[in-house]
Amino acid sequence: MNIRKSSWAEVSTGALKHNIAVMRSTLKPGTKICVILKGDAYGLGMTRVKQYMAENRLADMFACGTISEMITLFAETTDVSDLLLLGHCMAEELRAPLVDGRISYKSAVFSIWNMDQFRSFSKLAEEYGIKLRVHIRIDEWDSGMGLCHADYLKYENEIFNDPNIDVCGLYGHIYSSYDEGSAETKRELEAFDSLVKKINPAYRKRLTIHVQNSSLIFRYPEYSYDMARTGSALYGMPSMDNGKIMSVMKICGTIFSIRDVDNEVPLSYEAQNVTDGTRKIARVMIGYADCPLLLSQPDVQVLIKDRMFTLAEEACMDNLCIDITGNDDISVGDKVVILGKSGVNAEDIALRNSIDHVHCDWMLITAGRLEKVLVE
Repeated sequence: MNIRKSSWAEVSTGALKHNIAVMRSTLKPGTKICVILKGDAYGLGMTRVKQYMAENRLADMFACGTISEMITLFAETTDVSDLLLLGHCMAEELRAPLVDGRISYKSAVFSIWNMDQFRSFSKLAEEYGIKLRVHIRIDEWDSGMGLCHADYLKYENEIFNDPNIDVCGLYGHIYSSYDEGSAETKRELEAFDSLVKKINPAYRKRLTIHVQNSSLIFRYPEYSYDMARTGSALYGMPSMDNGKIMSVMKICGTIFSIRDVDNEVPLSYEAQNVTDGTRKIARVMIGYADCPLLLSQPDVQVLIKDRMFTLAEEACMDNLCIDITGNDDISVGDKVVILGKSGVNAEDIALRNSIDHVHCDWMLITAGRLEKVLVE
């Protein structure tokens, strides 16, 4: 890596391949994998990840979270794989990008959350003489997050016989899935399975059914159905995988300054309680504007030459200072690893800072100015 770079994020293609292989070996044979790209692929860079995964035939489908993400992915990648919009959108939001070609209705697949949305999509498709492809979102409860089981059964015939809509998928999301000891997860999976068994067999043949997220792939592989969705596990976040997956993102910087600093001299926004003497301080040009959650934790530690060091004071927006007192072998230009190796991997950081398991993936979220580089 060119040491002139101040800071960057390395995305390991080898780890992506490994993690996909682990999940395919866990799932039922023939289960498709949908790669989740929302949130800029959890911070890894959604266009790069999509293009790489498609070119290497590592994914069967992709999914994003917003209309703007879908438009960007169509504009900046050449792959024509199906792209599922998981988030809710209204027909009027979709009109302009469909008309001007920013969204390809042949590759785009939309989530249907309720019957009002379904009917408005049908009218839009009829108006332009096209057929829109959709996946029906199912929610056990009538919570507004999808069709509840009773409503799905009530409207099933209308859904599958609309001439303007191609219903090609049906899915659920189990919110309790990251609670390892929860009996609720199993109960909700069983309820979803009960609904699947009630689907008209003629309609079932048309559907790609999916309910597994990253955690459920490892905990309940028997619920594979036709496809599984993966985001956090693919990108190396702990997913109750028993250590099978590898870290994908490594966030790094280079030391640009080393100086002996009097303990009375403030290093950050607010002076800390100090003692007499001096400290040897290494500076790195990366801050909480680059890694908002990662560098705003109370106990930030980094690796230099495979040794752990703590911050001398809290991180600034653009830079951080590291106490390297007593380590005379560290030099300007040395690499600092902030995330992605033993000691500073997501699980280690989560344990040190009491971050809930379900929020580990927040550590990957980075600002746009942090360059992402694909590495083997």
